[in-house]
Amino acid sequence: MEEHMSRRVFLKQSLVGLAGLGAPSVAGVSAAFAQSFPEKPIRVVVPFKPAGRTEAVARLIAEKIQEKNLLPQPVLIVNADGGAGSNGVQQMKRGGDDGYTIMH
Repeated sequence: MEEHMSRRVFLKQSLVGLAGLGAPSVAGVSAAFAQSFPEKPIRVVVPFKPAGRTEAVARLIAEKIQEKNLLPQPVLIVNADGGAGSNGVQQMKRGGDDGYTIMH
């Protein structure tokens, strides 16, 4: 007979396991990462035409990030419509895997 763990028990065990990792080391890593990222603007690729709903949401998010000073660099919205989204994927691929190009 297969045993099933309740969600509550699973979460409790997961939190206990995470606590065992050592908060100082986790905090040290995240503090070091936060100091160096981002060093340049973040590009958000929107695979649709300008003035659509998806672009509007992306621009609102970018505006709030700048307004609340959440990042030291701007968030740039790049429209790459056409090709049923493949143009946007190609734009994202050209951005590299350094975390500075994301897709919305």
